Amino acid sequence: MIDLRNNTGGYLNEAVKISDYFLSGRKLIVSTKGRISQANETFAAEDSYPFEQMPLVVLINRASASASEILAGAIQDWDRGLVVGERSFGKGLVQQQLQLQDGSAIRLTIAKYFTPLGRSIQRDYENREDYYSEIETRKDETGDNLNHELDSAKDKPVYLTPSKRKVFGGGGITPDYFVSEFKDKQVALELLKNNFFSQASLKWFEVNGTETKKKFKELVAFQKDFEFNAQDINGFYEFANVIIPESGIRAEISSGDYMKNRIKAEIAKFIWNQQGYFYVASR
Repeated sequence: MIDLRNNTGGYLNEAVKISDYFLSGRKLIVSTKGRISQANETFAAEDSYPFEQMPLVVLINRASASASEILAGAIQDWDRGLVVGERSFGKGLVQQQLQLQDGSAIRLTIAKYFTPLGRSIQRDYENREDYYSEIETRKDETGDNLNHELDSAKDKPVYLTPSKRKVFGGGGITPDYFVSEFKDKQVALELLKNNFFSQASLKWFEVNGTETKKKFKELVAFQKDFEFNAQDINGFYEFANVIIPESGIRAEISSGDYMKNRIKAEIAKFIWNQQGYFYVASR
């Protein structure tokens, strides 16, 4: 199982390398297409690995974006495994940084990412406000999508995999099995948009970081034994009301495992970098 939920992406080359672990031969992994020929590239599997025949399930949600969508799309397009969860975010733009004479720089979009079957990962972004608000208002269903009868997948472009299985375009990766985990997380999303988790964890770490690093030398022990106390929880609640006045989130933080685990993962990142974040966040 590959868990890409809340994975907002990373480096293209790393996504290609991970995909290569599970795809045999010289199968196409992702391509880029732009208005100029120099922006058109293809990336394919190269080496053989012992994981190419193992059963595979990929977990995604609406916060899975960019490089994680490249991996999920390649696995799905080649019938290599099943994708389970929510339709992914739909972020598939290739950008190039151009240095300016005054020392500043601009990032120019030059192409889009496409899955092996030619599905564009990028959702329509003509209306910027709709592009970001869509993940808040979208109501994905729960159920088997292999028969393509769910409303969430209707009216989208259809592509056929090598086994003649239908998969859907239209931006993002549409799962084979819909399992919505977004219910009751509207407050969490609002806090995420306002950078609450990063700020709350930093404020906590500035006070408690030195002691925490002395107490927990190993990431495994931190994940197993670290807990916030009641004073910590109240502090998070008070800070949330500063970030979003009248957010009404006390119950969400004090009893919600998602809230506490997300802040705990951010703290782990301060000590063990990205390895710490993903180890804690995936638990």
